[in-house]
Amino acid sequence: MAAALNWIIKDGLGQLGGVVYASFVSDKFDSEPKRFRFQATVAMQGANVLELLTPLWPGSFLLIASISNIGMFPAHRVDNLTMRIKMEVENLQSACF
Repeated sequence: MAAALNWIIKDGLGQLGGVVYASFVSDKFDSEPKRFRFQATVAMQGANVLELLTPLWPGSFLLIASISNIGMFPAHRVDNLTMRIKMEVENLQSACF
């Protein structure tokens, strides 16, 4: 039961972080997708390093893993969005030629 609760808290905070991040950048995203893609990559790498460090502090696992997920979920969302934009641009370019 405790493990399931930890998992729900950790992933729930990550999802919440993704929603909050999306609400802040949604109106700016289309103008600078490369910048947001770079920021997402940096956030993902930082979150991965943080996740790798969780075994060093097992007593703070939930806190560290939650912070890591808060960095990962928005990065996944930005990555998916930029890939969709790139695919749409490529499809438009191939249709024109």
